[in-house]
Amino acid sequence: MKTTHLMWMPCFMAFSIIFFPTPQPSAPTGPSGSFKSTVTSVTNAVWDVAGVITNDAVDVTTRGGTRISFSFPVSITQKGTGQLKASGKVNVVGSYDGSAVDFLGSYNVSGSISSAHKAAHIRVNGAASGAAYLFGAMRRVTATDTYTAVLDPVTMMVSGTHHVILTASGIAKTATQSFGPEVISAFGNFGDGSWMLTFTVSTTSSNKVKGSGAVALNSGQVFNYTINGTFHPSKNTSTLTLTGADSATRGSTLVVTMSGNTVVRIKGSISGQLVNATF
Repeated sequence: MKTTHLMWMPCFMAFSIIFFPTPQPSAPTGPSGSFKSTVTSVTNAVWDVAGVITNDAVDVTTRGGTRISFSFPVSITQKGTGQLKASGKVNVVGSYDGSAVDFLGSYNVSGSISSAHKAAHIRVNGAASGAAYLFGAMRRVTATDTYTAVLDPVTMMVSGTHHVILTASGIAKTATQSFGPEVISAFGNFGDGSWMLTFTVSTTSSNKVKGSGAVALNSGQVFNYTINGTFHPSKNTSTLTLTGADSATRGSTLVVTMSGNTVVRIKGSISGQLVNATF
């Protein structure tokens, strides 16, 4: 009898398991492109005095009741520091006891504007000098006036004093007058103090942010900036420092804080006026 032996061969089945990694969120990247922020809050108002004051005037009355007046056009530059400045040759229009006493002279304007999150303080000193027929003779005439004013952006009112001095070869006449509160529109087109920051930046592989920007006031005056900053990947935030890019803007510095591609704060000084705007 033949015996059959069955041999059992173990059979192994191999299973291959493929693991797919869980998708990870992409690492944040620094800001890149163009951005715009408009500021309208009264506590962050920025004013353009240079665009409003286009004429200077001195008006006095002698003890005898004779009225003497002089006026002359001015072209003022408002710097990034808030400094006001102008000078040049000018035709001065004058009147003495009803008679014209016009003369060609030189003029100089100096002053400043500053603010601290609310009222703006303005000081403007203007003077023109030249030769004119006054008090019965040709004399060296200097007409000077000084405005000191406070502009309240909440009430949109302005008040202050106007001091004038008229000298003519040793003869001096002075006058001081208070004014206001009056609506600011009575003094010119100051606007509403709003302004807009626009800028374009890019972020390098080393997380440095570079670019350029500009602040445009409601009046149309523009201040230009160079931008340097740092992107913080762990927080997805950026800190940008804006410094004046030209002589007109130098002295004005802003720090812009961004979360991702959104501006959340603008803090610093624009033309001598402090701002701290949050969004």
